[in-house]
Amino acid sequence: SRNWLRSVLVAVQVSVCMVLMIAAGLLARGLEAAHTVDPGFSTNGLVAASFDLSRQHYTAAAAAAFHRKLVTRAAALPGVDAVTEARTTPLSGQSSSADIQLPNGLQPDNPQFNSVTPSYFATLGIPISRGRTFPENRASGGAAEAIVTEDTARRLWPGQEPLGKTFRRDSTTYTVTGVAKDSRTSGLDENGAYFFYFPIDPQEEARLNLLVHSRIAAAATAKAIRAAVREIDPNVIADVRPVEENLESYLWPSRVVAGLSS
Repeated sequence: SRNWLRSVLVAVQVSVCMVLMIAAGLLARGLEAAHTVDPGFSTNGLVAASFDLSRQHYTAAAAAAFHRKLVTRAAALPGVDAVTEARTTPLSGQSSSADIQLPNGLQPDNPQFNSVTPSYFATLGIPISRGRTFPENRASGGAAEAIVTEDTARRLWPGQEPLGKTFRRDSTTYTVTGVAKDSRTSGLDENGAYFFYFPIDPQEEARLNLLVHSRIAAAATAKAIRAAVREIDPNVIADVRPVEENLESYLWPSRVVAGLSS
């Protein structure tokens, strides 16, 4: 009976070890794949500052004035070579959905969008492969413009020139004036989504995020940005962190599970 029990225990141990080895190997491969995923933009030296001005009862005009002051001060910080603003911070896991309708009645499934300033693409290193970015003057009063990703252009207008194409978002008709390289700006798990970029709407000023690219240490840049925010309005609390931390948040669960399995 002892020999039989020993044989059973050995068989169970070997089976459990095989399962753990296979799981650890698969998780290690998944972790390696996650590390090699190209989000389509550079996180190196990029710092994001988030704050909710609406909680401080900022009007759209007051929020616009706040952002103008902050952009000017951030651009003058040591080591800073680019500053931009966006409704959604890259790799934050947040996304905004738009109601898009093409002239032929087609409605893309769950299209995502981000509202950005013209310098957004240069700051993140996202090339505009066709056309151009948005005009610098937000209040130009010109036609409503949009930029789409390369994959979105191929899927919505296969074999056609996307520049000059029109679509409706809510009650506004937009014209495509640029095509940007594909990127996973909302999250690494974003795959195959229709993605649109729109200029900043005046009503979005209170919820904008600041993005700063710096050549010096991220901690020093973050500290300087917090100080600049306090100088403008001591009541506004800024959450400032390197965008690389957003990227890390997608990787740490795989690292923990792979480590435990190993």
